[in-house]
This record gives sequence, structure tokens and C-alpha cells, in this order.
Amino acid sequence: MRPNISFSVASAIVVLFAGIMVSVAQTAPDAAKDQKRVEKAAPDRSAVGPGNLRMVVLKNKDIHGEVLKRVGLPNQNYCWEQCLSESRCSGTRWGVLEGSTAGQCQLITGEFTVDEPHELKTDDGTRIQVTASRKQSAQQSAP
Repeated sequence: MRPNISFSVASAIVVLFAGIMVSVAQTAPDAAKDQKRVEKAAPDRSAVGPGNLRMVVLKNKDIHGEVLKRVGLPNQNYCWEQCLSESRCSGTRWGVLEGSTAGQCQLITGEFTVDEPHELKTDDGTRIQVTASRKQSAQQSAP
């Protein structure tokens, strides 16, 4: 009988990523906080119209804000679909262990801060890749 490894890996990623984010938030230098900027929440989906919103990657950036929901998912597309279908979602953080596709999706609500990414690793040295994105109208130009 084979154990269900994918469930235990996904569970470990969720627990690990949450712990790392708390640790990073507590150790971030005050000087870096001065360089952050605040993003306004994306417009309400009903005001823009269905199918008129998209997710835009904030290249080489990270975001922090109020987490609406944390979900373990098989890939980033599911994360974006969750945000686009949730009117309160304004952005996402997608965390995945290097070499994997399954990871943790954090749906961010309201305003969030944008800052430089942190180098995140597990206890065994495996790199955690974080991709930040924001919801925007398809008519808006990319950042």
C-alpha cells in the first residue's frame, strides 16, 4: 500500500510557508518599511464586469497585507482563479518549493504593501519561490 505523499507535502508546505511568513514579518528591517508603497484595492468585480479582470505578476516584488484565505493548491492558475472569483481579493502570494508545482496560495484583501522579495528556504535548504500578483481591470496597463 502506497502512502498519500502529495497530501503530506501540500500540508507541509502550508504549515511551513505560514511559519516562514511570520518569521520574515518579525525580522524585516525598519529601513525597508520606508521604501514600501501601498497599493489600492482592485475594483469590485461587479463594477468592472465578468471576465474583464486579470492577474498581473509584480516581477521581483513581494506583497504583504491582510490575508483573506490560505489555500493549498496544485498550481498557480488555481490561485489566480480563486482571486478572480472572490470580489474581496486584491492580490495573491503564491509560495512553492523549488522544483514543485503544488504550493500555498494567500489571497490578500484590501490594500497591501509592495516591497523587495526575501530569500526564503526550508530548514533543509530548499528554496521557496514566492510570486506576488495583483488583480486589475483588463483595460489598465501593466505596471
